[in-house]
Amino acid sequence: MAKYIVESSAEADLHAIWRFIAQDNPSAAFDVIDAAYKTFAILAEHPRIGIKREFPAFRRQDIRSWPVSGFDQYVIFYYPCPDGASIVAVYHTARHVEALFERG
Repeated sequence: MAKYIVESSAEADLHAIWRFIAQDNPSAAFDVIDAAYKTFAILAEHPRIGIKREFPAFRRQDIRSWPVSGFDQYVIFYYPCPDGASIVAVYHTARHVEALFERG
């Protein structure tokens, strides 16, 4: 059975997303986080469906991205693993993703 691992960096992203949305709509915040975890499970089952990304300064070169199901403004960054996926970040599309990964 495929598994996913949510790295601490991605957990921090999810908490920040929840806090931001919950200021205006706690129910919507839970919906986004729930959709993210459901998408993690899909990525674990099909780890190569994401778009391969290149961030030259980042520590690994096999990172992929895929939108959160139903909330395309949030993008999941992950690595395919032999038994699933390792989730490293969840960012809003308004953020300058390249700059975030340059800190690698």
